[in-house]
Amino acid sequence: MDGQLMNAPLAGSRSEIFDVLRSAERREAAQSAQDLVDFRRIFRTLRRGWLMLTICSLLAAAAAGAWAFMFATPLYRATATLITAPDTMAPTAGLTSIVPGLGGDSVAVNTEVEILQSRMLMRRLTREMQLTADAEFNPALWPVSPLERLLSRAAAQLGLTLPAPPASEEAAFSRTVDVVSDRIAVRSIPDSRVFEVTAESADPAKAAQLANTLARLYLARQISQKQQEAVEATGWLSERVAELRAELDAADRRARSFAAELDFATPESVEALALQLEEIRGRIAAREAELLRNGTSPRRVETLLKPMRDMEREIAQRINSQSEGLVQLGQLQLEAEASRLIYEHFLGKLKEAEVQRGVQTPESRILSLAEVPVLPSWPRPAVVVALAGLMGLLLGMAWLLGREARREGCRSAEELEAATGRPLAATLPHVPGKDVAGSAVWIAAHPASRTAEAVRGLRTRLFVECERAPQVLLIASPLAEEGKTALAGALARSLCDLKRRVLVIEAEIRRTPRRRLIPRRPRPGLVAVLEGRVPLRRAVSAPRHAGFDLLVSEAARANAVDLLSSPQLETLLQTARRDYDTVLLLAPPVLAGPDARLLARMADGALLAVAWNRTARRQVTRAAATLSPGLLTPPAIVMTCAPASCAAQ
Repeated sequence: MDGQLMNAPLAGSRSEIFDVLRSAERREAAQSAQDLVDFRRIFRTLRRGWLMLTICSLLAAAAAGAWAFMFATPLYRATATLITAPDTMAPTAGLTSIVPGLGGDSVAVNTEVEILQSRMLMRRLTREMQLTADAEFNPALWPVSPLERLLSRAAAQLGLTLPAPPASEEAAFSRTVDVVSDRIAVRSIPDSRVFEVTAESADPAKAAQLANTLARLYLARQISQKQQEAVEATGWLSERVAELRAELDAADRRARSFAAELDFATPESVEALALQLEEIRGRIAAREAELLRNGTSPRRVETLLKPMRDMEREIAQRINSQSEGLVQLGQLQLEAEASRLIYEHFLGKLKEAEVQRGVQTPESRILSLAEVPVLPSWPRPAVVVALAGLMGLLLGMAWLLGREARREGCRSAEELEAATGRPLAATLPHVPGKDVAGSAVWIAAHPASRTAEAVRGLRTRLFVECERAPQVLLIASPLAEEGKTALAGALARSLCDLKRRVLVIEAEIRRTPRRRLIPRRPRPGLVAVLEGRVPLRRAVSAPRHAGFDLLVSEAARANAVDLLSSPQLETLLQTARRDYDTVLLLAPPVLAGPDARLLARMADGALLAVAWNRTARRQVTRAAATLSPGLLTPPAIVMTCAPASCAAQ
């Protein structure tokens, strides 16, 4: 238990195994990201296809230029500028406008922009300029397009009837308004009360006329709207003034009638009655005190004072009656005065409205009229050509990258090494020559070429740097026409430069090569030697200027598999090992049959020729796996028929 506690990691410490795992995960993630998007491969693909990209871009630019200069109808734009004036003074000095004006905020400006683009103004513009008679704006006057003609013919052949556009004048007018609306654009300039009206037309003068006419119609609409609002306000004020006049007359009549009923009661008369009431009350008090001093009984006192008290009550009632009448009269007079003030106010407004009806001004004004444009706004040849060239370039890039994504062949040493899991032995450019001897003669004639240098590098890797150089070397390829014949001839000639005796054996006995640089007189080949009809020394030929011996192939009359697996082939190779320093065994395509696999068992090593950008990766992997069981070491991979730039890398 103590040992387990001692071996346990301390709290807060990190174990090294977790660091290793995390670093491995990061490397795998980085590798996955690199495999997902290989920018170097994309760059190499685009660099290789620079000519195609240039052609695509130039063709697209040329087509766009021809369309812009020869086929496109130029359009001209003219712009008129307006400004709103929300703080406009009243049209008549000293008078206040009865029609509210525009606001100065962005909401008001945007509202006016929408009014300028409204269908109501577009209909007025269409009628003002009689655009229904203009073929540029009236679709009913447009010629029938080839597409419409083709659709009509197709519908007639099928027995169908295409819906025809409505032929009424209102429908034609509505379609014309739609076209005019598409040719007009209105925008407000930010942080200002200025907005622009832009019109577009194939005729520059017509474009300016459209913009200016719409601006004038917009101002005329503002004036007409204000006049209409003034008329409505005047009518309402007239009715209201008449109503207020009647109310004032009624209030005056009520006040005069009530004043007549008061019997000339005034505040002075009420005050005089109050003095009389006070005097009588004093006299009553003095008489009552006198009677009581003389010993008159209270009953007798009340009887004697009764006339005076009746007079007191009468005067008090008169005072109360006249005071209430005066208060009510004052209320009636106040109501009449209030009605008079309201009446006078509305009467003044009515007079102002009548004055302003004929002198209304718009809240907006024209800052600048549209001028006739000189240059077309569309199409812009420079922009069209540039965009078309860019689009052609992008399409070319998409085509190249798509072709690269569908490509299955190998174009670089990295791709071939990733497919086979083996390092690349050499990359050879195309070797001219019709057959083995022809390629050897070309190498001999061009010893300083890049191809000869690559072959010498392959020779050094196989026969000089290797501890145990192969004496019998199998040369094969996954498929036919991959450059293995040229590789064999070039390598044989390079070995001859080292004073080696070299024999090249063509082991393709299922078919006879169509072209071969051999002596004119036919000689027996590999099949004759294997069948025992001739010895090896009589079947071998020496092509001119090649420097090596050649045992050609010929069509087998027996089963090719039986011949290649017979003891006679082993005997032939033993003789060749004794008489030659190096034997190059040229095998049939690996994936075409079992012949190459049978030959691999008798060789000391193998070269697998893979054509540049031709053989699929899976085919290369299958061919290498097919040859490996019969060899002591996996076959060396050679990329053939590569471009000069790839071979140099």
